[in-house]
Amino acid sequence: MLMIIFLTISLLLNAFFIWYIYQVLKKLLFVSENIGDLLETLEGFGEHLEGVYSLETYYGDQTLEKLLEHSKEIVKEVQAYRDIYDIIQEDEADLDKIEGYYDETPPEE
Repeated sequence: MLMIIFLTISLLLNAFFIWYIYQVLKKLLFVSENIGDLLETLEGFGEHLEGVYSLETYYGDQTLEKLLEHSKEIVKEVQAYRDIYDIIQEDEADLDKIEGYYDETPPEE
């Protein structure tokens, strides 16, 4: 009887931990995808700001220069987080490598 109780508790705990791991991985995937989008948006903003700064009207403006430097620092910071959380591209690269291996036809003799 005691063995059945322990088995039931073990099964319930295992089911809970599987569900919990699934939820954590789902959130990690969401963060990974959105950091890439955020980085692209910030890089676009930085390029636009550089374009405005290079116009004759605003060239040499200290406020825009500091804003440009700040945007570059933010892009570097987000890039660091992207490198940490970027799990999708590595998996896709591995998949492409595997698919490329099987797509090659052996040479005819």
